[in-house]
Amino acid sequence: MELSASQGLFKAGIWLKGINGGLELIGGILLATLPSSVFTRTILFLTQHDVGDGTKDWVYRELSRAVSTLAGQSTFAVFYLLSHGLVKVFLAGALLRGIGWAYPTALGVFGLLAGYEVYRFVAHPAVMMGLIIAIDVAVIVLIWSHWRAESGKRNPRARHSKKRRSHATA
Repeated sequence: MELSASQGLFKAGIWLKGINGGLELIGGILLATLPSSVFTRTILFLTQHDVGDGTKDWVYRELSRAVSTLAGQSTFAVFYLLSHGLVKVFLAGALLRGIGWAYPTALGVFGLLAGYEVYRFVAHPAVMMGLIIAIDVAVIVLIWSHWRAESGKRNPRARHSKKRRSHATA
């Protein structure tokens, strides 16, 4: 069975959400179990070839600041990562299986998460956050359009009755 371009984009977007959720789960587990010094050493290791002493490099400073912020708010970060990761993986699995209730649920949950991201973006603008918001909005639009297409296939009489009602009132 060949997928249309919109179906392919829908599946790719949902897979991205599922993978993102899986990475959030892994990150939450690591953050809960490893001391923050491990993250600091990892950043130093990953950036040592590019940054020299590290004090003048923007990437190193930003990563170090993020790690120290996470260390100070680790309980919230662990909860955030684990809960969001679990919800995203669960909803992505349900959407890929075509389970009907998953469409409005995913639209609501992903819409709330995108709203929170917009709030964070307004408070602390960052290019990466803007990119994440754009991707999330695109996935929300794909879910909505796929849901409409699927519900039209399942209930073609509902589409025709809506058309008849709109013609009757005109």
